[in-house]
Parts: sequence; structure tokens; C-alpha cells
Amino acid sequence: MATDFDVDLVNFSEWYDKNNLVRQLKVLYHDLISVADIDKANTTIDLLNALRKTGRLSPGNLELLYETIKVTQTFGAIKVFQQSIFEVQEIQIINFTPYRHWIADFGNELRKAAVKKIDALFNNPLKNYEDSWSMIIDLEQRQILCGERKEEFINKLNKIGLASTMKCLTQVNVPNTSKTEQGTQKEFKSETGDVSTNSNKEQETQNKVESETEKIETYLIQIQKDKCSQASTFTPAIMNDRYKVDISQMFTDMELLTESENNKETSKPTTLEEVIDVISSKPGCRALIEGEGGIGKTTILRHLSYTWATNGPNQYTNGPNQSNNVFKGKIVFLLYLRDLEKDADIFDLIIKQLDMTDFNVKTDLPNDSRLIRKFIKKHDTKVVLLLDGLDELRVNNQIVISLFRKDNFKNSTVILTSRPENIDKCIKECNVHVRVKGFNKKSIGKYIDKHFTYFGRPALGESLRIELDIDTYPVGRKHPEAYSMCKNPMLLLTICMLWEDNQNLPSDNTALFKQLFRSILNQFNKIENCQKITKFENIPAEYVNSMILLGKCMYANLKVNKLSITKQDLTDKHSNTNIVDLALKLGFVYKEAPLSKFNCERIFMPLHKLIVESLVGFYLSKLFESENIKDECSDVRQLLIPLGDDELDEIKSEYFNVARHFALGFLDAATVGYYLKQYITKHFPLRMRSRIRKFFFGIKITDKERFIANILDIKPFEPYRYVGVSIRNVSRDVFNNFLTEFSHEQVQLALEYLDISGNNLHNIDVNSMSSLLIMCPKLRLLDMSHCNLSGDVINHLGTECSLKQVQLALRSLRISGNNFHNIDVNSLSSLLIMCPKLDWLDMRHCSLLGEVINYLTEECSNRGINFYTVYI
Repeated sequence: MATDFDVDLVNFSEWYDKNNLVRQLKVLYHDLISVADIDKANTTIDLLNALRKTGRLSPGNLELLYETIKVTQTFGAIKVFQQSIFEVQEIQIINFTPYRHWIADFGNELRKAAVKKIDALFNNPLKNYEDSWSMIIDLEQRQILCGERKEEFINKLNKIGLASTMKCLTQVNVPNTSKTEQGTQKEFKSETGDVSTNSNKEQETQNKVESETEKIETYLIQIQKDKCSQASTFTPAIMNDRYKVDISQMFTDMELLTESENNKETSKPTTLEEVIDVISSKPGCRALIEGEGGIGKTTILRHLSYTWATNGPNQYTNGPNQSNNVFKGKIVFLLYLRDLEKDADIFDLIIKQLDMTDFNVKTDLPNDSRLIRKFIKKHDTKVVLLLDGLDELRVNNQIVISLFRKDNFKNSTVILTSRPENIDKCIKECNVHVRVKGFNKKSIGKYIDKHFTYFGRPALGESLRIELDIDTYPVGRKHPEAYSMCKNPMLLLTICMLWEDNQNLPSDNTALFKQLFRSILNQFNKIENCQKITKFENIPAEYVNSMILLGKCMYANLKVNKLSITKQDLTDKHSNTNIVDLALKLGFVYKEAPLSKFNCERIFMPLHKLIVESLVGFYLSKLFESENIKDECSDVRQLLIPLGDDELDEIKSEYFNVARHFALGFLDAATVGYYLKQYITKHFPLRMRSRIRKFFFGIKITDKERFIANILDIKPFEPYRYVGVSIRNVSRDVFNNFLTEFSHEQVQLALEYLDISGNNLHNIDVNSMSSLLIMCPKLRLLDMSHCNLSGDVINHLGTECSLKQVQLALRSLRISGNNFHNIDVNSLSSLLIMCPKLDWLDMRHCSLLGEVINYLTEECSNRGINFYTVYI
């Protein structure tokens, strides 16, 4: 059964269709619905349905229909409503801009002769428009007619003698809505006979407010489009300043997963086009874009802002000639949360990017930021906030959480990017949650082609595709580690640059960044006409000192999750201006434009957080190596002052997780393994029976051992009243060297719990693994979850331990999250035999075959092993 609301919409539509006003409504609703919906609308009801989809029209909200009648002066439509009588003169215009008002007046005033003259002015051959509205639709789509070019358009009409014959053209500086207000009162009185006339004073006040509003809106749109259009190019940190990368040329769609708004646990593949369509259809939408560092979140926001600003071809539609509709009719602010100061809010961040003196000159309005704040609060439906880097926010994130709860910018569209950490509260409040998964195989190939074609070397791109096995389906890839990095746009760009440099791919993350450092420095050497650096170990001492200075400065900033630096930051850390100046020239950081003309301090940014974390790791590794610091030159002594006890403990914070990995990678694995052994043996010798809380009492620990313990994140603890230790950030090479040292000296440990989960132990030496079990005869709990172990490791471990007749005290073995698809049943059997006390086996998410699952189920019964449970 049709509701009053449905009846009203049908009657409203029929009235406008009967009066042939559909094209006029298309012009009026230009800013409120998509170009696609406008193009395919044949009747008024098509337009109304599109408005309902955006949420601007609903049974409880008929304001838009009332505003339509008021702006178009079509008061005969009032009689079609079945619902409550309304007073048109009291309706506040909130959905239509002053520019839309002017367009409505302009279209109404145009006569056939004028339409023909304008057709001849802008078209050759003529388009022979049916009426003024058809012409306006065409001129707006072509950007000949728009808010920013209104005066230019009127000047052209003046040259053909039209401006002097039309009121709306001769009163350019008069508020566009004054005529509408007067016409509204006159026409409404003839329809209802019940209108009160505003006083001249009230009218002048209203005119002043509307004129001010139009000026602010026009200014903000122009300024933001200028700013966002500059986001088309940037200088990656692995290149020198003379290189620029064009986002529109380099951007490639990434794999995206969207989370269900009703069920946060479910997700499905999506596209950027679909995401933007959903966001645009939800008034006041809150969207969260989540992804790991360097995966392309910032690039997505820059790409969206650039597309909005340039009004170019829509990157998200199927046809290259379709017009851009990204946030059409909105004001887009691209904001970096790292710039948010303490006690500031999002309004402050917006205003901080504006030049209020320029605002005063161009609008003739007071140099008062409160005008901007007031405009945004009153017209928040027009605002789109692109907020980048929640994880880089240096102040309390309650500001963003409050924004997501709609305490501010209630009707604005807000898109936030963040790494996966600490986003639970935002997830609960968001309407759209997207995970950026990075590039798939097809996108990787497309990106490589774009990169090398852009730089005029397509043959190199083809050879890199072959090296990475992009176009084949090999059983085992030649470079599995490098290929896995390629899903990350920043790392893929790095790989492209390294391939261009020496056609060689590194095998792991640290080796990649050693090559990356060489590549950055060699770009600098090209300009300085210096000799190419062929080995990481051959980096000149003056470069090393400047890199240490950068790392030291970034180490201090990383404590507060700050990525940017200034020259003053470097000067505060070192007095040698040559080292400071060289640090800013090498290419690890690039200059950002000042936030405003009044803030001339130059900010230097890395392209990505990984650059910061790798340089911090480099600095930490040099600190460890500086045993004989007193013999070093004064510059080095000033750079490598040993860290205090508090600072050593700070290295364990979450901000230094990745930096610790890099620090260990830059150090020699044998050295790290040696000090790891020293630390463990001093704390956990077999002869010590006292509990963990007594281990540190009376035992001297060298600075180096403590340094390694903090970088490795070694945590002694007593879970389940067992003597144990947890070790993070250890690499395969370090672990092999550590265990080899133990094996040679036949050390035995009192460890009852060992947690080495989350370390990348791919292709770890099997002899080392068996040695680990032999040296820990009291080991009851062993956790090797998510260590990138393969079935071959377990197979060889079972065989090796069987030959050595190893008997273990293990009660809990946790090896979930590893790929054991090729595990051998016989080897698994040997492993279980040497663990007669095992009552907990965790093998979840291990890609086990059916026969292995069957064996485990049967073995629990036949061997009498008291399993607590089995997770497959």
C-alpha cells in the first residue's frame, strides 16, 4: 500500500513532468546526485529516487522538495502534497549553493535568441540546444560554466551583448538569492494569500550572509583544487629531487576487501570504484581504509584528491571518456594527521593550511579564521575529509574517534587511513571498512610495465617480469621473498629501482634496504659526479655519519610516532653543519612545502615509514658496534653516545618493532648469535633452580648483552609457574648461529618454556633445531607458531631426533600458522614418539592433508597419548 510519502513523490513528479521541467531539475540537483544518475534520468521520479538513495530525501525529511519549489519559484506544485501544509517563506535553503541559485535564475531568464547566441559562442558546429537547461547541462559538464569560472563566463556573454539584457548577469555582485527571495514572497502570496514581508533591514542582513557564504565557498573550492591538483607528482625517497613520479601514470588499482557493516567478521573483494560509490551514497559516511605500511593507503587518498581537483577522466569507470564524478560539488580537504598539534582539532588543521591574508585579499572579508570555521560547521554536508595516517598521530587519537562518532562534521564524508594497530574503536563507528591487500600478480605486472615505460626503458621491465616469474606459474619461485614484497607499492617501486641499478634482487628485507641505501646514495653520486658505490660496506664515512645522524634524529621522533624532521632537529643532535647539510641532500628525505606562507620552516619527510625505521635500525646497529667509542673522532663520539637504561627499555615499545628487525639485520648474524648465547646462559643455566623473579639478582650483565636483549625483545617470564623466555625479532641466521654456539659447548638450559613464535625461520638448519631440543631437556612448552616453517623442516627434525634417540619432556607443542602441506606421516610419527608426555598439540591453519589429519586422529587413540585436544 502506498504511503503519503510515495503519493507525494508521484504527484510531485507528475506535476514537474507535465510542465516539462525535468531538465531544469537536472540542473538544480547537479551537486546532489551523480552525473550517471542525472544522465539516465528521463522523468522527475528518476531524480527523486536518486536523491532518496543519497539519504537527502526521506519520509521524515521533505525539506529538499520545499527548497526546490522555493528556488525554482514553481509554487503550483504545493497543491500536490497530501501531507502537512508548510510555509515556503520560512524554509531555510541548505541544500543548494548560492551558485545553484544563480544558475536557476540564469536558466529562467534565458530566451531562445540568447540560447542561440551562446551556442554559437562556444560550439562549432552548433549543437542547437532544445532549451536553456539543455545548454546549461552541456556547458557544466564541459566545465565552461562553473562556480570558479562564473565571472569569466559572464564577461564572454558581455562581449556578445547579452550581459546588459539579463538581470542575473548585470547584478554579478548582488547576492544571487535576493531575487529568489522576493519572487518567492510575491508568487507564494498569489497562491496562498498568506505571506509576511521581510523588512529591508532583514533582507540586507540576509543578502550579506549569503554573499559571504558564496565567497567563502568559492575561495575554499579554488584553493583546495589548486592544492590537491599538485598531488599529481611526488619525489619518492629512493630518487633524487630531479625525478618526479606522476600518480596518474603510476597508480594501479590494488586488491581491496570490504568488511560488512553488519558483520565485521565477513569480507568480500571490491574495487575502488565500488567503495567510492558506497561512500558517496551514505550522507555523513565514515570510512576506514586499513593496510600495512607502504601498501598504498596514502596513494589512494592523493589519487582521489587529485581526481576531484582536476575534473579529468574518471579512473574508476569503464570508459576513458566518462566525466569525473569523484566528490562532485564538494570541498575536499586532504589532511595529514601527523601535522595535528597538541590541543588542536581538525578545524585547526584545516585552517593551518590556509593563508588568511590571501583569503582577505581575494574575498574582501576580514582576516578572521572564525569565518572559515563557521562556514564549515554550517555547511558540513559539502565537506569531504581525507585524513591520512591515524598511526602517525602524535597526540591522543580521541580527536579522530570523536570525529567518527559524529561529534563534529556530523554530515561530512570522512575517509581515514591507518595501519592495523589500535583501530578497534574506529572500526566500531565506521560505515565502510576497507582492507588494502596490495597488488595481485596482474597488478604487479601492470605496475612494472608502467614504471619502466614511464622512464623509457620497457626492456628492463620485461626482464624484471621474467626474473619474478610474473607471467608463469612455477612450482617454486626464484625469488619468493622479493615477490612477496611486490604487493607493497613502495617496496615494488624499490625493487624496480634496484633492478634498474644492477639487475639483481636481494633475498630478504634487510638485504633489500642495504641495496636501497646504495641506490639512494648512487642517485646522489650521479649529481655530484662521484664514483658509484658497489658494496654496502664501501659507503664513504661522511655518508655513514650523515645516515647515523638521520637515524638518531628519527629515533627520537619515532618515540612519539613522528616521521617528519626539520633542519633544527638535526642541528640539535649535532653541531657540524657539513654533516647536517649532507644528511638533507643524500635523498633519504625530501622537502615538503610549508603549511602556509606564515610558517616558513621547511619540513623534510621520508616517502614512507620504512625509510625511518630502516635508518633507526642502522643507527642502533652502529651504537652496538661502537665498543671503542672513545677512540673515535669527535663527530662520531657526538653521534654515538650510549643509550641510558631508560632508553634501552624504550626500544621495546611497539614503535620500534620494525626498527629492531633492521638493527639485527645490519649487524653480523654471528655476533648477534654470540651475545644472545651469552645473555641466555647467564640467566638460565641448568644449575639454577630458583624461579624467574630471582634470575636478575646479583648477576652482572654487560651493556652489549643488555643491548641485544632489548633489540631482540627477550622477555623472561614464568607462565604456568614454568621457567621460560620469549624471544622476538630473531632471524634465521641469528638463530642458527646462536644454536651452533650452544651445540659446540654442549650447554644445557633450565628452560621449561620457550616462545619463539612470529620469527621468520624459513629454511632454518635442521641440525640447529635438534640441538635446541637436546639442550633443553626440561622443556615443557615450545611455541613456534607463525615461523614460516615448512613440512620439510618437521620431516627432517623427526628423522634427526629419532636417530639421536631424543626424549622430550614436552607437554605442549604449538606450531600453528605454518605451511605443513608436505609433512610426512612417518616423520610426524617419530616426532610424537619422542614426546610421550605431550597432551597439547596446536596445528591450526597448517594446510594439512586429509591423510595427516586421519593419522593424528587415530594416533591419539592407538598410542595412548593423552592429548588435551587437537586443532587442525
